[in-house]
Amino acid sequence: MVQSLKDRLRNKFNVSVAEIDHQDTWQRSTLAAVTVASDHTHAAKVLQSVEDDAAGMVGSALVNTNVEWIE
Repeated sequence: MVQSLKDRLRNKFNVSVAEIDHQDTWQRSTLAAVTVASDHTHAAKVLQSVEDDAAGMVGSALVNTNVEWIE
């Protein structure tokens, strides 16, 4: 499930996706999706779409989301 989610997000939204925590546990995973853009609004829309698509794919298994900005 994790690999297919990562592949789907990469292909659909052209973002970088990595599993950043809980690699040693099969029941849990933490993923990070990253995009780079010159326009904050565009980046926000892309990341919101990534979140919406991930939620649609994994449903209630998605426990938390967080967005961080580096400018």
